[in-house]
Amino acid sequence: MEYAPAPFTPEQIREACRGRRQRIVTESAGGEPDVAVTEYLDATADDVLIRSTDAAGNVTEARAGWSELRDHAAHFPAAATEIGPDTITIPLGTLDTVRYTVTGADAVHEFWFAPAMPGMPVQYRTLRDGAVISTTTIVDDTAAP
Repeated sequence: MEYAPAPFTPEQIREACRGRRQRIVTESAGGEPDVAVTEYLDATADDVLIRSTDAAGNVTEARAGWSELRDHAAHFPAAATEIGPDTITIPLGTLDTVRYTVTGADAVHEFWFAPAMPGMPVQYRTLRDGAVISTTTIVDDTAAP
């Protein structure tokens, strides 16, 4: 299968994410917002320790390689993916982004990647039959304590 080009290289993600702390909010139709914190710690040239803390205070940790993070954030079938420039306004501000729209069998997934913030999309959402099912947004991005 041919894949759409990734918005960032593993090296760009490594330089941007090491030592970062991001607060992420996921909103689902009919549900309460879920807040999580992701920290990128103990980075090496090859990988990073990712610590995730959910709203209940549960902590998980795992190491991931920089290429793995690139593929996790944007590994989409080329034939089902449209890519184009976009501007969005989220709690981080008004950002120039590259939007990936991925059409699946039962849903459309939209991902906004900010060239100034290599890594995960600054926002992504899922639509089914034109209705937004869920939206996930980075609402805070700082240096990890």
